[in-house]
Amino acid sequence: MLAFACAFTMFAGAAFTDEADFNVNADTVDTLVALGVIDGYADGSFKPEGTVSRAEMAKMIYVLRTGNSDASAYNDDKSSFTDIGDHWGRGYIKYCQSLGIISGKSVTKFDPNGKVTAQEAAKMLLVTLGYDAQKAGLEGATWASKTNALADENGLLEDVNTSFTAACPRQYAAQLIYNAIFAPTVVFRDGAYTNTNYQDKDNKTIGEKYMGLKTSVGTLEGTVKESGKDTYKLNLDMSAANKEDSDMVNGKYVDSFTKVAKDYSALKNRVVKVLFKESDKVYGVFATDDSSVLNGVVGDYDVDGAKIKYDGEKYSVLSTAGVYENDADTAVKKTVVDYVKNAKGALKAADAKVVLNDDDKVERFDVTTFMVGKVSYVGKDYVNVVYKGGDTVGHFSNYAKLDKDSCNSDISDLKKDDYIIITNSMVNEKLDAVKADMVEGKIESTRDSGDEIRIDGTWYKSALDKNDDIKLSNEVSVVLKNGYVAFVDDVKAGSNDVALMIEAAKNSGVGAKWQADLLFADGTRKVVDVDDDKENNKFKSDILEGVTTDKVTGVPFLVTYDQSGSKYELDKVVTSSNQAGYDKVTNVADKSKVDDGKLLNENGKLVATIDDSAAIFLKYGDDDYKVVTGADMKKWSDKNLLKGHMILTDMKNGYENVKVGFIETDKNPSGSDKSYAYIFGIENNAKDEDHNEYVEYNVFNGTDATTLKVKHSAANAYAEGTVVEYTLDSDGYADCTVYGKDKLTADALAAKAWDGKGFDGDIKLGTTTTLNTYKIDKDDTMVLFINTDDKTGVAEFEPMTAIEIYDNSGKVTGYKKNVAYYSKDGKTIDVLVIDITNEIKASLFD
Repeated sequence: MLAFACAFTMFAGAAFTDEADFNVNADTVDTLVALGVIDGYADGSFKPEGTVSRAEMAKMIYVLRTGNSDASAYNDDKSSFTDIGDHWGRGYIKYCQSLGIISGKSVTKFDPNGKVTAQEAAKMLLVTLGYDAQKAGLEGATWASKTNALADENGLLEDVNTSFTAACPRQYAAQLIYNAIFAPTVVFRDGAYTNTNYQDKDNKTIGEKYMGLKTSVGTLEGTVKESGKDTYKLNLDMSAANKEDSDMVNGKYVDSFTKVAKDYSALKNRVVKVLFKESDKVYGVFATDDSSVLNGVVGDYDVDGAKIKYDGEKYSVLSTAGVYENDADTAVKKTVVDYVKNAKGALKAADAKVVLNDDDKVERFDVTTFMVGKVSYVGKDYVNVVYKGGDTVGHFSNYAKLDKDSCNSDISDLKKDDYIIITNSMVNEKLDAVKADMVEGKIESTRDSGDEIRIDGTWYKSALDKNDDIKLSNEVSVVLKNGYVAFVDDVKAGSNDVALMIEAAKNSGVGAKWQADLLFADGTRKVVDVDDDKENNKFKSDILEGVTTDKVTGVPFLVTYDQSGSKYELDKVVTSSNQAGYDKVTNVADKSKVDDGKLLNENGKLVATIDDSAAIFLKYGDDDYKVVTGADMKKWSDKNLLKGHMILTDMKNGYENVKVGFIETDKNPSGSDKSYAYIFGIENNAKDEDHNEYVEYNVFNGTDATTLKVKHSAANAYAEGTVVEYTLDSDGYADCTVYGKDKLTADALAAKAWDGKGFDGDIKLGTTTTLNTYKIDKDDTMVLFINTDDKTGVAEFEPMTAIEIYDNSGKVTGYKKNVAYYSKDGKTIDVLVIDITNEIKASLFD
């Protein structure tokens, strides 16, 4: 018979409120509750340190022996005990006395309310196993020592960490009984007690013999969640050897189980024992010593020659061992050793389980890859997600929209901009998603070629596919996966430590001090006190160099800063010494411009690409300042000529990519010179003072929710979903070119080469797998991001790929509609409405 490791797991029941106080495995207690052997309290607690009375112990052994909880049939039996009269436990006590399981404090006294000791409980359980108290020496002067020895020999004392002679806590009484359930019963044969039969096989256990429990032993092939239920189906692969250790039911071995209350996917591919009464009444599944596992992440494993090394131990690898990603049925085409040796990037942080056989050799290497997603929109019962890092999105179909149909996890607490870790479920074809662990701080150092990163004093291993985003001194938000850095959000990187110094001067009077007028990356502007006292202070050595008055000349310019108390240490950003942690500082020439989302010099030559999250310090007009994002800057018209100053860039795909910049223009630059709006409904209809009828609409103009007045009657009003291109006359009325239901076509943005920020490029539309290619032109295409459910718009949104539609075999057959468009020539899109809910309302356009 197999020996068993790992915890047995309950059939049903909720966790106790005081489970955190358990010193035994909670599954031990839950199992006995499920079998009716022991109870919790009405308030939901178990009271693990509470003690057990002698009568309570008699009841538990009665249930263990009979499988029933009602002993009233024995209430009127005769007994030598005179102190159990009308006691609630008299039936249990009389039953156990009749079998010699219990004896009293004397011939006439049982002491039902007295506290049972672990030693007394063990003695009762030994008799339950089959020992005759007198023959086995469990009575008389030596009963205690003999009880100790036999209890240890039969495994009853495993994990019973309490005094053997003091009152037994409830949790350790449970542990004793739990151990007894799995102990083979004994018989007296050839002058000695034995727990094996004539074939040298273990006798039936107490659970099997008295409680009617059956067992099936085999390799767990899988755990599948049953449709529409919170229960699971299990399948075993039972070899001939496993069948020898399994019970037959109605002449057959049971290898398939339903209505299982717990997810046992963690035991997949291990040899397990299933404890059951019927195929749909499973009381537990637990691993045997015929297999064991090593649990970690891929990066925890190493290679030593032809062996795998884990936690200082080396393991041989069977020639048949394979690597299985995401619960796949087919191994990837790499040996285990090569897979571990060549693991890079996000793969290092992926969960990895090594299954060992009974010789501690590697049988298989199971890997659960992951992706890092960011919540881009929160709907009523779903969230939209954009891919940010981790594994390739090909492993994660339907990741763009998470709801109850695509995801097992509760998503109700997710908020916009939350990062999540997404994995393929091991129990069905859905996804599992959990909110990611995050760390924020400054990148202080790296080592081992960037494979380790120190953030605010703590070292983290890197699981980044490349370390382009790791810049010293950057303030970052980091997504962690199993303690590894899986993604770096550099939205705040560096720019948080950069400001625009608009002016600096020394005030007059007593205690004169230097002050600076600073515009910060978050758009706030304030006058701060400058720290000019420290030795080697950069404000003194660089900014004040050559200044002979009490006012800094040559402003405005970019500075980096550190705050100490109420004072700021300032250092001028220059191309040579202070690059603020970026790859390069570049001076921008006059008459530069933004075109096609890129920064060009006056000759049209590329200076740098523009990061959407860049912090752009802008001076416009005579003396106006503000901070805009790189995404805003990309929309500027090429007619806005810039007065060059300075940009801070990182290298990306071989090009300088603007992360921070100081730009000056003659006027506040705008994006497209076209005005357009999406109509959500009517706000008002009336007549003006000249008796002209007009309709005032609630609209979104690509940037803001606003209203638009059109001079016509309510009878001629535009329907919801209409897009208008318009100009305003001197009275504020809109002259409109209308793109209504008759022009706009609902379709699916099924594959995107365009990044959604106004670049020229191709998009692919179509609700079937046959897609049509259209062009986006930044000068002519009107693009509006709309939420048709909430009747709102957003100025910026990361575009999505339409939700895939599958047939019964899992093959993609088409896409759900998520856009409406108009193309005059059938090639270039004139109007494109993107529904950020990823499912556009058909009633508006079809």
